Amino acid sequence: MQRTVDRHNMIVAETKTSVIYTVSLAETGWHKNRVPCLLIGNRAPIAIETRTGRIEGDALFVSPGFDHRVLFGNQEGHVMYLECLRPTGSGKLFGSPATPLSAHQTSSLIAAMENWSTGSESEVRNRLFAQDQHTDVPRSLLNTIQMINSDPSLRVGQDALSAALGLERTQSLKAFKAATGMTLRSYQIWKALRTAIGDVVQGGTLQTAGLDSGFCDAPHFSRSVRATFGLSPSSLS
Repeated sequence: MQRTVDRHNMIVAETKTSVIYTVSLAETGWHKNRVPCLLIGNRAPIAIETRTGRIEGDALFVSPGFDHRVLFGNQEGHVMYLECLRPTGSGKLFGSPATPLSAHQTSSLIAAMENWSTGSESEVRNRLFAQDQHTDVPRSLLNTIQMINSDPSLRVGQDALSAALGLERTQSLKAFKAATGMTLRSYQIWKALRTAIGDVVQGGTLQTAGLDSGFCDAPHFSRSVRATFGLSPSSLS
């Protein structure tokens, strides 16, 4: 597997609930996304291979939880992760492992990426998924989500979530997943990964970046990177 392009340019743009990475490699390893993502090829179509077939397009929406690998075809491409998307709305893009975007959707997505901001992110969410972030989410749950976001090394347990929301444990876990589209555990791992990868891209070591973000050691961080992105951690540095 080839290394990514200049590591200082790997993170193209990000907001609190989204991040865009640029990569230049032939293919990823097999992995399962924790977060819904959009893949965009710069010169040619991108394909993903699942256990049941192959899906190709100039831009693809990839649902979380499906085992797959990405075939970039030796071109530079972009990978956009959008947090707190829920499998609802008129677009119905969550129905399969991957869905090609239309030419119009692709062009509008590329235009939004050129000046990525919270405003353009909201526009993409509304256009492609017909939903906003944290719509009708109780304040107590929003506070918990913001607390996790502010400290990636923090691990909020199920009992702590239940107490914060004033709900029975199963109900609190369902409420969290309904708001974020992710389980409590997966959301916290994802936030820790985002922060740790940012630290590595800025020159930090795998050991330090992983520990600072709550991973127990460098191998734990490395396994999480491979499982979530299908990449060798060394490709980040």
